[in-house]
Formats: sequence, C-alpha cells, structure tokens
Amino acid sequence: MEIPGRQGSYGKSLIRRDHRDFRGVDFSSPPHEVSPERSPDAVNCHVDRAGRLAKRPGYRTVGSYGKRINGIHRFEYGGMARLIVHAGSSLWLHGPEPKLLASDVGSGPSSSAVCRDRLWILTGNKYLMFDGNAVRPVSDIAYVPTVKLACDPKSGAGTLFEAVNLLSDKRRILYAGDGVTKTYTVDTEGFDGIESALVNGRPVAFCEDMGKRTVTFQRAPAKPEVPGQDNVEIVYRRHIPGNRESVENCRVLGVYGIGGADSDRLFFTGNPRLKNTDWHCGISAPEYNVDPTYIPDDSFARIGSDSCAVVGYRRLGSYQVIVKEQNDQDASLFLRSGGLDGNGRAVFALTQGASGIGGISDKTMANLGDEPLFLSRHNGICGIAVSQVTQHAAVQNRSWFVDGRLREEADLSSAVAAEWCGRYVLCVNGRAYILDSRQSKTYREHSGSSYVYECFFWDGIPACCLCESDGELYFGTAHGELCKFSTDLGDDRGMFCDYPGNRPVSPVKAYWTTPVSDDGLMNRWKKTVSRQCALLTRYDGASGRLKLEFSFDSAPWETAADFTPSGGFSFSNADFSAWSFVTPKMPVMIGVGKKPGRYRTVAMRISNAALGQDLLCQGISRSYYTDKKLKG
Repeated sequence: MEIPGRQGSYGKSLIRRDHRDFRGVDFSSPPHEVSPERSPDAVNCHVDRAGRLAKRPGYRTVGSYGKRINGIHRFEYGGMARLIVHAGSSLWLHGPEPKLLASDVGSGPSSSAVCRDRLWILTGNKYLMFDGNAVRPVSDIAYVPTVKLACDPKSGAGTLFEAVNLLSDKRRILYAGDGVTKTYTVDTEGFDGIESALVNGRPVAFCEDMGKRTVTFQRAPAKPEVPGQDNVEIVYRRHIPGNRESVENCRVLGVYGIGGADSDRLFFTGNPRLKNTDWHCGISAPEYNVDPTYIPDDSFARIGSDSCAVVGYRRLGSYQVIVKEQNDQDASLFLRSGGLDGNGRAVFALTQGASGIGGISDKTMANLGDEPLFLSRHNGICGIAVSQVTQHAAVQNRSWFVDGRLREEADLSSAVAAEWCGRYVLCVNGRAYILDSRQSKTYREHSGSSYVYECFFWDGIPACCLCESDGELYFGTAHGELCKFSTDLGDDRGMFCDYPGNRPVSPVKAYWTTPVSDDGLMNRWKKTVSRQCALLTRYDGASGRLKLEFSFDSAPWETAADFTPSGGFSFSNADFSAWSFVTPKMPVMIGVGKKPGRYRTVAMRISNAALGQDLLCQGISRSYYTDKKLKG
C-alpha cells in the first residue's frame, strides 16, 4: 500500500509503502508480480487469526519405534483418544510404555476406519480389528453366512439367502427335518469338512462323507415343532483360493452409506492384482446391522478401466467420490450413490465423472471443510466439486500459489496429507505445503479454477505419515519416530524448536520476503529514508530477535536492522540478556536506521532463527522519495 507523506528534509515528498494484512506465499508468479501482501519466498511462516505474520510451531518426538512408521491410526475408546502406530511390520498402542499389539502385519502403508465402535485396519496383507484392548485378525471372527435355507435333506436344494463371505471358508445351511431322513446332502459342489451340526439348537453326532457330499446323523432329525420352520443347521467349510486375499491385500478403506443409523459400510480397494475393483461389507443376521466382518462375494464393483487403479475415496454430500489414477482414456472420477431396491436391500450405483486429472495415492486425500482435496501428479492439489443437479464432478486446482515449487519435487509418490485446524497439510520430501481455509479464498485467472486457497511453505518436516487427533497433528518418520507439533506448549520456549529424536534441539528458522518492487516508477531512481523504515511488531512472551534485510536491484542481502524487541514478562520464556524491562501493551514502531540507498528495485526480508523465539510481525513500513530519471 502506497501512502503519500509530508515534505522531507530532502525537499521532496516522501512516499510510504506498507506491507500489512499478510496473506500467504506466491511461488507461481515472477517475484516482481507478486501482490504486496504475499511473499515470493518465505519459509516456516504462517498467518495467525489476528492477521499477524508468525513462525510455524516446532515439533518434538513423543515416541520411538525403531522402524519406519507406515501409519498412525486414531481410535476413541472409553472417552479417550488412543493412537495405534504401525511401525515396520508391527502394531503398537502408543503411550508412555508402548504396548505391542500385533506383529507380522506387513510393512507397507496402512489405512483404517471406525465402524460399530471398533477400529478396522488394512495393512496390505492383513485385515485387523482393534476393540480398544487387543488386535485380532478379522478372519478369526468373520461372520458365517447362511447361504441357503429351507433346504431339502435329500437333494440339498433350497432357497438362496446370503452370499458367501470372502473372509471365511465357513457356510451355514438350514433344513426342516422330516423325522425319517438320516443322510443330508450338504453342497452339490463339495466341501472340505463339517464344522458343526445342530438339531433344534443342540449339537448332535454325525458322520461326514466328502466324496458323496453328505452328512449322516445317528438318528433322523425330528420334524420341527412349527411346521415349515428350519430346525437342522449344518456349518461346513469350503475353501476358494484367493477369496480372503482379495480383501486382505487391499490397502485403502472408505466409509459410505445410504443414511440412517448404522448404515455406513466399509469399502475396500487397493489390491494390486485387482486395482480397479472394490468391495464393501454387508448386513448380517440376526441383528441385520452393518457387519465389517462380512464381505459378500457379490459386493464387488469394477470401476472403469482395469488398467487404471482406484486411488481412494472421499465422501461429498450424498455421494462417495472415487478417485482413480491419472490417465488420458478413462474417467478419473466416479460418483457412487446409494439406495434401496424393491426388497429393501442396499444398492450402490456408479456414475462416471470427470476425466483426465487423477490422484497419486489415498495418503494425500483429505477434506478441507466440506471440500475433498487430493494431490495430482501434474496439476497440484485439486478440489472436487459436484453439481447436485447434473451429478457432474469437476476437478479444480486449489494450490496455484505453491504449484511453482510443488512441481519441482523430485518424487511425489511418498506425499502424505491431513486436515489440521482448517488447514490442508501436505508433506513430501521433508517439506510441507499448507492450504489455509481460514483466510479468504482468492480467484486466480491462470489457475483455471473458481478459487484457490492461500498457501504457506514449511521445511524441516520429515513426515512419512500424518494423523490429526483432538486438534494436535502427529507425524511418523522413516527412522521410526512418532512426533507431534508443539502447539500444546503455548508460550513455552519449546513451541518454536524442533526436537528430533536422539539429535540436538534445533531452532525453527523462518523468514518472509517481500515482492521485488520498483515502487511503480520503472524509469526513476528512488532513495530510502533512514529513520522512516520500520517494523510493526507486537511483544509477547515468545517474541524474539528480528532481522531486517534489504536487497537493492537484486544485489545480495544487506542487514538493515538486527534487534531484540522488549520482551513481555514471561518466566517460561525468560532471556534476561534481551530484556529492556519495558512491557508495552500496544504495537510499537521501531526505526530501522538504514542509510539512504539509491535503487531501481528493492525487496525486504524479515527473519528469526533464534532458539525458542517467534517471528511476530504485523507490518513492514518503508519510506522513500523519487530521484532522477534513469538514463537510456
């Protein structure tokens, strides 16, 4: 913002330029075209709710598990949030003394979802359930479906009822005894063994003949007390290769339902052999509730081309959005809607959505508010918008301001993301790209979108997985460290320090650079005015040393001021060598004292690299006057 000033001692009118109302970074525009409230080069900064420039929080190690952390899973049990850490090929219950829950569960990325007050975890070779105390393979507790009822004892023919459970070799069939027949035909296609036989709910002795596919009772089961009611139950085993692996080899879980209590089903995908296929859990008798241990063999769906994998799911209103890999031939988005058929059974229909822009992995998918976001390989971070009228899904870029640097990342396949207090945090290769929904959205013509988010850039974040829990953001590292951002430390000095495991404490180093400016006068020299350059800062217990630098005409940075503001009274952050024992409650202007410099273009940089100190800045002010015209 340019503000005309009074006549200066130089006999010319002073002009003041202020940088206030900070927004975010802009890595996609040339430095001289960036808006004054944004930065073409800033690291480890963000804007707080008061619009002040501040340093990102530090992090600390809260657990060490020895091997790469592949997933962090949150589960609320007994009114308390618990974290399950998937490190290497083991699952641990995080705490002061971590508890080993399971081993040999696979060492790839894992995902989880909560359903029926249990946590369900996919690891790529196991499907597991955590009940708050222990982890069990779901195949050990899988629902045994009643595949046929009202069967004829002699032929085995009956009424088909429930589909086979992919997670279990066991099946149940029901007969009505006739009081005469001892030998019952079980399965015309054969079986691998009989688990149990009940008559009127009581176990009875029997002999099985797998060759004849029959079971013979010592005594013919009596007729049911209620005519026509099934009173004979046989549970048998029949193994079909690949059934269980089709689900257990999945890596991605989604949750979607048709509305109403207990209607949300778990959806499974990510099997590398069946990469365009997903399955969902079903309803089990007699409660007729959603049962995550029951995956009917007829619940699968083929989604688009089999050459393009399903990446993940997001829920958007009444739809489930299915994101596939980027491709040039098939649709990259599909919409799933739910409903009931004439028999009251849930059915899920697929509608083809947008083509072209696809996702990289489910680990980059998160909601910012009510908008699903995901990382694409060539189009930055994208949002999904669905028309409720036309059911058309559109993909739009939301990260235009950081795309210039995001495209320079060597490998995006390891990127992970999470929503954290109104921010979408994407971590890749030790860096973090932040989309902030707490600031006003901005239209950017070249983005091709209806709006984009304000963005920030952090470094020194070695995250390979992320998890938000109760407003705190946790991340795991490749070295097996479980870390969390220190936003819970308040004014404590550790708030602005990184505490990597088994390594020295390091300060968070932050700086903010203003755009390169010619002050709107390309054809004239300008000169700064010594005592009219200032920083507007607010003192509190975390404020620290601020360094202000100038770069004239793209020359190396020159230090204009390096000072420590008067510290507020805070023993938790006390640095008595920096105190002036002044405790102002209002913002204070601090003169820079830079000698006048002649320039055509100028940029400024404010920074703080001190241990445990914040970079709090409400504005940067620079005064100048115009000089002679540039000679051609």
